[in-house]
Amino acid sequence: MARHLLCAWLVIVSILTLAPAAAQAAMPSENLLPSTTVGYLSVPDVDVLREKWNLTELGKLFDDPAMRPFVEDLNAQLKSKLSKTGIKLGITWDDLDGVYGGEVCLAAVQPQHDPKLHALVLLMDVTGKQAQVDALLKKVKASQTAKGGKVTTKKVLDADVTVIQLGGKAVDVAEFAYYAVVNEQLIASDHEATLAGILAQARQPGEGTLSGVKAFAVSMAKVAGAEGAAPPQAKWFVDPFHYAEVARAMNSGKRKRGKDILTLLREEGFGVVQGAAGHVFLADGEHEMLHRSFIYAPADPDAEPGDKYRLAARMLQFPNEVTQGPPAWAPHNVATFLSLNWKVGEAFDKYVGSIVDRFADGEGIYEEVLQSIEEDPNGPQVDLRKDLIAHLGERLMVMTDCVEPIDVNSERLMVAIELKNPAAVEKTINKAMSSDPDARKRVHNGQVIWEIVSEEKTEFTVEEIKIDGPGFIATEEVVAVGAIAPAEERVLPNSAVTVAHGHLIVASHVDFITKVLDPQAQTLAASADFQRVSTALDNLGGGTQAVRHFVRTDKAYMTTYELVRQNKMPEAQTVLGKVLNRLFAPEEDDDAMVVRQQQIDGAKMPEFDKVREYLGPGGFFVQSEDDGWLVRGCLLER
Repeated sequence: MARHLLCAWLVIVSILTLAPAAAQAAMPSENLLPSTTVGYLSVPDVDVLREKWNLTELGKLFDDPAMRPFVEDLNAQLKSKLSKTGIKLGITWDDLDGVYGGEVCLAAVQPQHDPKLHALVLLMDVTGKQAQVDALLKKVKASQTAKGGKVTTKKVLDADVTVIQLGGKAVDVAEFAYYAVVNEQLIASDHEATLAGILAQARQPGEGTLSGVKAFAVSMAKVAGAEGAAPPQAKWFVDPFHYAEVARAMNSGKRKRGKDILTLLREEGFGVVQGAAGHVFLADGEHEMLHRSFIYAPADPDAEPGDKYRLAARMLQFPNEVTQGPPAWAPHNVATFLSLNWKVGEAFDKYVGSIVDRFADGEGIYEEVLQSIEEDPNGPQVDLRKDLIAHLGERLMVMTDCVEPIDVNSERLMVAIELKNPAAVEKTINKAMSSDPDARKRVHNGQVIWEIVSEEKTEFTVEEIKIDGPGFIATEEVVAVGAIAPAEERVLPNSAVTVAHGHLIVASHVDFITKVLDPQAQTLAASADFQRVSTALDNLGGGTQAVRHFVRTDKAYMTTYELVRQNKMPEAQTVLGKVLNRLFAPEEDDDAMVVRQQQIDGAKMPEFDKVREYLGPGGFFVQSEDDGWLVRGCLLER
């Protein structure tokens, strides 16, 4: 289910556009769903979504004859994935075509907030669609009966409910799907108590619904008031910690060996992030796409006096500052550029130790590691706190680019941290690297660069959090301490580090660092597309923020696209590539490191130059507020 909510959004875009227009009469979904809803995706008006989507460059791209074979194949893949989800309700998404009359909503529920329970809910406004609803239920009954399922009816709160004991699968526990139509609303769920609660709200509205959840209410109010009250084409909400539990419960409660990352993060105070919600607008004036979201994280009542949060969560300090453009040494042709205001030194000096100790199951482990690095005669003998951490500034930049011809390692990543005392940090890095057997010293334009080349397998621990929810993929993965992984599977298999331009610079490829050390004939800040996006973000309320992001989507997506065409997408090391791999991985594949068989036929895809003409630049900014972070962003025409 974790990946299916994202699939739902993609399929809604691609197949719901076939739905005819109808006036919305049913009760809004947030007033029906229970307060234990942890994942929520809603399209308020399918007809408007269709019209707006067709006006966008992406809509035109999907309608381009050159893309048609690929689009049809992609739709088939998505529908196949959703058909597996449909087993829970006894339907496929194709079955629903033509039944929609207004709002469409898919939700994940955690009944009683019990980590062992889960429920899937589908709500549809079917105003004026009674004939189609009857045909749908008839088809579902016939299909499930043919598979060995049993169809009965019962009364639940005076409502006629169709109960289907699903057939066609060998399961230890019988699975059921429940259907009811009340007040022009089709309600489907795989959990009877959840269905009953929704029916009760439909009969007599009251408290205990999603609309009354503070994280939902505050976040939706923030995004609605950010730019006015125009209705969005889609809206979403996720309660990250409870959603992760639901995803785990959907996987029969299984989790990776090692530390329970959910428990660890909660214990370290990150449970203050209670929810996030957003609105999405298509073809909104000058914007191809406009999005607004809010991450709700109010002050922790258990925090120490003077602190907003507690333990490691205290590192969530992102001060708003007047926009600083990219530095002159930033290459003008990067794919993405992100600037983040963060108290980096304070985070590593005071707060990181708490979570390191908890993960290592020992109080004081972090301090022992720092002490060992300083005092071990076989180590670098560097006082990291005094000689490195104390000199870290409060601005961090992240850049990516890609090199051609495209291969699995074409995407390159760079992180640069502003320094208070570059000379002191350079001395520290040189001392530490000179004692590292895996570090190779290089000199470029008189600047020392240290390349870390890991040629053998090494013991290491990886923790990766992916948040499941509408609009994004989520699961939890923890590789246990002592796991063996080849160097090519690491985040930075052959990284490089230097101190230059007043920054500590770490990159995934040494040639990315040499690129920023060379004189720049053109600057990123002066490029036309960067200036367009910068102006658009300022018009959305930017100018003072904690985070600022710029992306050239044609460059950012090119590596993954070309790897799909080459039938090498399963090997992709790009962020988007890994997301797509997760989306299309076989259901039984629970290991992100397993190279799967590609499921999309790359031969059906046109040359990327044909796609590039539809992909424009975009960006977003984040503003810190007392109770969380407001995010606003857009995608522009090319």
